[in-house]
Amino acid sequence: MAKRIYENEKIRVFWDSEKCIHAENCLRRLPQVFNTDLRPWVNVNNADPEMIKGIIDTCPSGALRCEWVNGGNEPEICIRILKNGPYQVKGRIRLFGANDSLVETQERFALCRCGHSRNKPFCDGAHQHAAFSDDSPG
Repeated sequence: MAKRIYENEKIRVFWDSEKCIHAENCLRRLPQVFNTDLRPWVNVNNADPEMIKGIIDTCPSGALRCEWVNGGNEPEICIRILKNGPYQVKGRIRLFGANDSLVETQERFALCRCGHSRNKPFCDGAHQHAAFSDDSPG
């Protein structure tokens, strides 16, 4: 089988057909980029590179992977406020507690924004039961 590379000036996507288990996360979640009816089946010009990377990060087999061209300009840490939900933190992260002790090191965290989590600072989904929304007071 084949290993393929699809790239533009920002992102380089690698696909290893021998690893692909055809879970189709990519096809369902970003069909304007991943479309097996077209050739090439990956068109990295049809979406924001961050969106493409986000979908590739969900590939269960690792058949899809990516890198930023020329080292790119991926931020060391990226924080997103998820609608009616937690802060999503991605990057090379070391999370420290109030006493300066290392809590955890990983590449992705969901941190509580509603104040109702029983596992602070991490989100445990309590915002759903607390009816938290972006419009909540406070």
